[in-house]
Amino acid sequence: MRSLFNADFHARAGTPRLGCPGLGFLSRIGTRLENRSEEEPDQPAHQAADDGDEEDFAAEASAVATQRQDTQGHEERFKCRGDNRREHAGDDADQYVVRSPRHYFAFRENERGFFQMTLERFDAASPAEFQRLAGAFAGTLRPGDAVALSGDLGAGKTTFVRAAVRRLHGNDEATSPTFTFRHTYAGDPPVEHLDLYRLDDPAEAVEIGLYEAFSAAAITFVEWPERLPSLLPATAIRVAIAGSGDAPRRVEIARPA
Repeated sequence: MRSLFNADFHARAGTPRLGCPGLGFLSRIGTRLENRSEEEPDQPAHQAADDGDEEDFAAEASAVATQRQDTQGHEERFKCRGDNRREHAGDDADQYVVRSPRHYFAFRENERGFFQMTLERFDAASPAEFQRLAGAFAGTLRPGDAVALSGDLGAGKTTFVRAAVRRLHGNDEATSPTFTFRHTYAGDPPVEHLDLYRLDDPAEAVEIGLYEAFSAAAITFVEWPERLPSLLPATAIRVAIAGSGDAPRRVEIARPA
């Protein structure tokens, strides 16, 4: 009876072995273990990838810690510098203060950088006073200086140059070079007088030799410099004239500091 039961059970379970019913259950467990063992070779690859991620994370954490230490070092240095300043308080502490001179200051930007300019303002109530101002200004010029004169039509740019040449050469030979672009006044030092009002094409400045008017031996005056800003050297002195006709003039002179 027992043998028939066992045979019938194994036949229905599909198990070729003979024995008790528990052997079928163990057989199924063995099959599952075999299937799992076939999948295990892939696990080392996943484990290696996980280990790589952990190493990358550790490297990033180390870099962040290094940057934080450097930042704290900078903060300590800044703190020390601040403490040094406080140590001098009350004992010639003003030596660390940048003082402004008595003149006004302006900054002019050009293709070569920034230049600090000393700005002076003058008022001329009459034409005679205006010419005296121009003569006094000419007395401060040296060979190699370039002067850019700006102002509206009738402001007195040519009059200013004439008065300056009179101071330098002792004559009134200066005239407006509006149609010729350039006048040269011989003397010691020689004076170059340019007028860019009718300059339409920057290439014309090269063709008529305007760039040659600037030299270390001459003083060069340029009217209407805004027509060709690149013509002037970066260290040019700027003279701006406001007013026209019989009205008083306001003259602003900006020099490189």
